[in-house]
Amino acid sequence: MSKKHQLLSIEQEEHILNSLVAGNLLTPTDIKDVRRQSELEDMPAFDLAIERTNLSGAQSGQLIAREFNWRFTDLSKWKPTSNAHTLVTGSMARSRRILLFALDDMQASVATDDPRDMRGVHLLEKKLGRPARMYFAMHNDLKSAFRWYKTDIKPAAETLVKRHQDAVRTGIQDDSIPKLLDLIMRHAVASGASDLHIEPHRNEFIIRMRVDGIMQQELTLPMAIHELVILRIKVLAKLATDEHMMPQDGKLAIIDEDDVNQRTDVRISIVPTILGEKCVMRLMTAMERGLNLNRLGLARSDLEIMKRQAARSWGMILVTGPTGSGKTTTLYSVLKMLNDPEDNLMTIEDPVEYEMKGLTQIQVNSQVGLSFATGLRTIVRQDPDIILVGEIRDEETADIAVNAAMTGHLVLSTLHTNDAATAFPRLLEMNVEPFLVASTVNIVVAQRLVRKICTHCIRSEESSLDELANRLPIHALEMLGRQNTKLRLYRGMGCSMCKFTGYLGRQGIFEILEVTPEIKKMIMLHANADEIAVQAKKQGMRTMFEDGIDKVIQGITTIEEVYRVAVST
Repeated sequence: MSKKHQLLSIEQEEHILNSLVAGNLLTPTDIKDVRRQSELEDMPAFDLAIERTNLSGAQSGQLIAREFNWRFTDLSKWKPTSNAHTLVTGSMARSRRILLFALDDMQASVATDDPRDMRGVHLLEKKLGRPARMYFAMHNDLKSAFRWYKTDIKPAAETLVKRHQDAVRTGIQDDSIPKLLDLIMRHAVASGASDLHIEPHRNEFIIRMRVDGIMQQELTLPMAIHELVILRIKVLAKLATDEHMMPQDGKLAIIDEDDVNQRTDVRISIVPTILGEKCVMRLMTAMERGLNLNRLGLARSDLEIMKRQAARSWGMILVTGPTGSGKTTTLYSVLKMLNDPEDNLMTIEDPVEYEMKGLTQIQVNSQVGLSFATGLRTIVRQDPDIILVGEIRDEETADIAVNAAMTGHLVLSTLHTNDAATAFPRLLEMNVEPFLVASTVNIVVAQRLVRKICTHCIRSEESSLDELANRLPIHALEMLGRQNTKLRLYRGMGCSMCKFTGYLGRQGIFEILEVTPEIKKMIMLHANADEIAVQAKKQGMRTMFEDGIDKVIQGITTIEEVYRVAVST
């Protein structure tokens, strides 16, 4: 089976591996082990080799850049010194993974983390009328640099509102409302928002966005135009424009201004309130790029467990957590790793959040009777190898999914439970037989998303456990104390890049419970979640809280953030 999603060619990868040996960074035995692991895990040998060295991200980036005869640029601390980057829209920059970070009369300096995809660069060269000098940048640094596309839309919104008011006064029709909605939606995409809220109040309506899991207010607009904005949304989403008393659901797409092939799919939900209709838009990228199991934040040992279990040909992989905890992203990262023309991969979802080539994806539609259960029943007759069920909600879906896993299919799905161990009692509550649960569930992954410390304003301070005792519970101190009595902890001081929150971006914290023979026996005996969790910890399972504490020590997040999302664990 060929390696998937490999950045380097085989020749380039071999050249780098040899250079690592020549530089005494790895031994020939290390390289032999790396190649064997690469074949077993279907993972690029370069990634595995770098994990064994002490090279920084910038140093590994320089190795890749040389193989493409490019320069390397370190964007980790980049700040724009001109408005060059604004000549490319934020949506195009994100979709094409390119950053125009400098420009002169002769050429454009462009960074990317994917040298294989040059279409966006060619579009940029055509637009600017000059050649591009290419630089390789690390994925996370490029993602962070995209935050500079966030702008204050208030002046532009106020101008459009005033233009509309003038048009009403003079009796002239204009396009201010469509432009205002377009401005708001594109701003949400450029800001990396997952949700956009349009909320009516008594004298005005408010535009809020959810970024990195936190709601933030963007605009306050006059209530006089609220109905027109909602009407425009209904027209775009092909909803009933004369219906104001019943909820409506629909969808639309935001097309990239520079590349019509790139879009963001938007799911629309409109509900009536006592003050008017409220609209919530869920922004879902239509692109699969960026999905990578290695980039979710899994510890190395947990990543190895995930890959080993995903390589099995039958059984169930369950991911648990509340809404918005990244469950679908985790499952699709597994699917992307497994996506192979030799296999038949099918999904049943509500909604389909990622479009991915090579998959047959089915959307739940309650209006025509297409539920998870009916869709899954059909899928098992379609000769599938791997099945993704968006969520196991009821007894019928649970029964079909478990039996599919029992009869030679790999089934991936989600459950709403607080931790990994509770997944087993939850399935038993759905009247799935204990022997079926024990025989089919291979692994349960529980997860949350924590905000990452902003790398542009990160600071560290050394503290002793005694100094931390006043603000941290004893079990957190015990975990931190495993490292040293003197600790260096990190936090963001707040800057324009992170909107003075101290956080920028999110990463997962996980607990992974492998179903061992001991766990199987406990399931058969109807053991409760606490008893199963105790046994899993004896076998080496780390809780989400422990994983979070490790990320605190690494300087990825803060103890306060870990407590915010994982205090119950």
